[in-house]
Amino acid sequence: MDEIAPEIMQALGRIVIASARVEALTAEFLSYLLNANKGAMYVLNQGVANSTQIKWIKTLISDFRSEQAQSVLLDLMSRIDSARIERNSYVHGVWSPGSQPATAIVQTVKLDRPEIVRSELVTAADLDDLASDIIASGDELYAILDDIGVFNV
Repeated sequence: MDEIAPEIMQALGRIVIASARVEALTAEFLSYLLNANKGAMYVLNQGVANSTQIKWIKTLISDFRSEQAQSVLLDLMSRIDSARIERNSYVHGVWSPGSQPATAIVQTVKLDRPEIVRSELVTAADLDDLASDIIASGDELYAILDDIGVFNV
């Protein structure tokens, strides 16, 4: 098998690392909303899909502060969930080298589109854009959690 360009591998690694941070912050937020023991919630959250945690958060924020804050959080959770879906399609995709430098072909599976299985040309810049979106969402969620005192011990 030919090798995938290092730029592609590095960009995919940034997506994975940034996503892990967002997943941890999502679990922290869920724990906060439930006013739960963080240690116990850590055990629970490890066995619950991030998509499920996001759904729970969207339900629980109906009691959270103002309607404006709820709207901001709903939008943020939707963006996090969209990035999660895209991240999963790449992480679980089947990769092969592209015809041009710093490109790859990835066969992805997404059940929410007409063409369930699709091959697409991906550049390192495409992956970097997704990583940047994930990092920005993580930073936004971190700032919200910090503002409401989640990290105060």
